[in-house]
Amino acid sequence: MLYEMKITEESIAREAGVSKASVSRYFNPVERDRLRTETREKIRPVVEGHEFTPEKRNAKKRKYQTGVFGVLVPYSADLFESPYHRGVLSGIMGAMENSDYEIRLIPVRDDGYQNIRRFLQKYLIDGLIVLTWRSHPNLIKLVESVSKPFPIILINDFEKSVCTHFAYCDVGEGMAKAVGYLSDKGKRKIAFLKGPMHNRIGRDEFQTSIESIDSRDKFRGFEKAMALSGFQIRKNWIKDSACYVVEEGYKKASELFNGNDNPDAVICSNDTLAKGVLEYLSEKGIKCPKEVSVIGFDGYSESQFTDPPLTTIRQPLKEMGHKAGEFLIEISEGKFSHSGVARHKFNPELVIRKSA
Repeated sequence: MLYEMKITEESIAREAGVSKASVSRYFNPVERDRLRTETREKIRPVVEGHEFTPEKRNAKKRKYQTGVFGVLVPYSADLFESPYHRGVLSGIMGAMENSDYEIRLIPVRDDGYQNIRRFLQKYLIDGLIVLTWRSHPNLIKLVESVSKPFPIILINDFEKSVCTHFAYCDVGEGMAKAVGYLSDKGKRKIAFLKGPMHNRIGRDEFQTSIESIDSRDKFRGFEKAMALSGFQIRKNWIKDSACYVVEEGYKKASELFNGNDNPDAVICSNDTLAKGVLEYLSEKGIKCPKEVSVIGFDGYSESQFTDPPLTTIRQPLKEMGHKAGEFLIEISEGKFSHSGVARHKFNPELVIRKSA
């Protein structure tokens, strides 16, 4: 007895050489025109040849795919001036460039976090990339409770206990590289400028704070590297920064270099703080790197134009964004080969310039 193979959207996709999401969008009148012409022309003859008509879909359950992914970002006028966000977004766009998927930027204001699940319901998306997932308690709850069929990819702030997909940089390894490099240069009296240890959310009586995983892990990495090198950590050489601005780096440098026993190197939690340190040293006539070496973190391209050019630990932001995009495509097309959740760890790079 011969059995006729059932024609499905999946088999149409295989025969046409396109993604299942593209076939689903072909049968969605709203989404069809957004497909590339060449993609529609691959699908059309296969559909007509099989005289295929898809089964009706339950719109409430959204069984079809829209072929659109969301990228959740803070609602900020400075978003595209941020080297961090520009780098990650560039990588995400690169992953999607040669696919049939679209990216929808979803900026969220403070009031949008009050009911983040309802806020996201108005966007027809098949998955979500979150650039700053530690930005609000309600977003954290959403990430930790979301059902598996709806993929969420988190960028950085890796937390092992959170059962979802991550593309992140090992910032602790970055600190190990910074301390190791200074050790090779004969530096022993190393100071550290922390990033803000907590993110403050809300105002007045509604204000709360969330631990910054990034700042926590950078400091832990610094402590571990110093211990392995046999170096003493001086409490008065560890400074808490309130924010990531040049003025804060300058202020903390003025606190570090106010006596006779000063550090001979400063590691900063980001490049902007390091720039403030360089400006202070220059103003006070302290030679860098002969008297004091300075190392930043993040590896923004602008850091090569400081005076002197900044040695830094570069996070592969573009690569992280690209991997997050790849994860979404793989999961959406059923090609996800991982068991459980995907965690891709990137190693940071030491970029040596004249400040250290």
